[in-house]
Amino acid sequence: MSHTEAMWREAEAARRAAEAARTDAETAGRKAQAAQRQAERANERLALVAEVTRGLAVEATRLYDLQRNAAAVLQAGMLTRLPDVGRLRLAARYLPAGEGADLGGDWYDAFTLLDGTLTLVIGDVAGHDFTAAACMGQLRNLLRGCAYDRHETPAAVLSRLDRLTAGLGVDVLTTALVAHLRCFALDGTEQFFLRWSNAGHPPPLLLHPEGHHRFLTASEDLLLGVDPTTDRHDHTAVLPHGGTLLLYTDGLIETRGAALDHGLARLHHHAARLAGTAPDQLCDQLPGAMTGPDGGSDDIAVLAVSLPDRDYTR
Repeated sequence: MSHTEAMWREAEAARRAAEAARTDAETAGRKAQAAQRQAERANERLALVAEVTRGLAVEATRLYDLQRNAAAVLQAGMLTRLPDVGRLRLAARYLPAGEGADLGGDWYDAFTLLDGTLTLVIGDVAGHDFTAAACMGQLRNLLRGCAYDRHETPAAVLSRLDRLTAGLGVDVLTTALVAHLRCFALDGTEQFFLRWSNAGHPPPLLLHPEGHHRFLTASEDLLLGVDPTTDRHDHTAVLPHGGTLLLYTDGLIETRGAALDHGLARLHHHAARLAGTAPDQLCDQLPGAMTGPDGGSDDIAVLAVSLPDRDYTR
């Protein structure tokens, strides 16, 4: 091979190597461009997903707010506007559970009978959802119908309610307390007489103006929805002038992992600190003191009745 042919072959090899290098560079460039386009498309998809996610979050928030508002309106419609009984001061509150649909099975009620007797009711259907609220509405209305136009004791009212719910197929377990509050003149002195019956419900708390606060811990009967033939009993107490009677549901006193007695002791402590305050103030401040700023895991109903002082002027 001549020197010229060798140089020509070396030049051709160099040309082919340069051509291969250029081809490789072009291929690498095309791959880089393709990767860039893929990255851009991925970023576009991510931006779209983020936008859709933001939209879904806004819509979920809107729907949640609508649900909360609808639930609040529905719950308020099923709870009672307290009667004006003049000489007595009444207040009540319903607080939904910290979780759920802002609906629940707890309720309070207060109404006067045909003879002027003030009837007080506190009750708790298990759960804090639409089903519990629907059952609560049925029980509330049935109880009102049972109590209003008959001269029956609270125990008789609860017994008849138990029979009605069993017969009508309202299959739900419920705790409830029904009380009658009347004023009598005894030896020329005005006396307030309480008669109540308790179907498995936490005991009422009596705040005494002289500090002798106590739970009205008479025996509890079976809760509603278990045995409509069970015997129920009435209990009585004379309430002091200037005292306050507090009815409440178990959401006020129950804490996960703690005994019920602990919750009752805490209630006694916090209520005693608020003794003597107006019923509205008591109902506003007591739940927060018991459950903290985040609320409890169960819904709460409270009903407070303050009696006039002995020197009340008509």
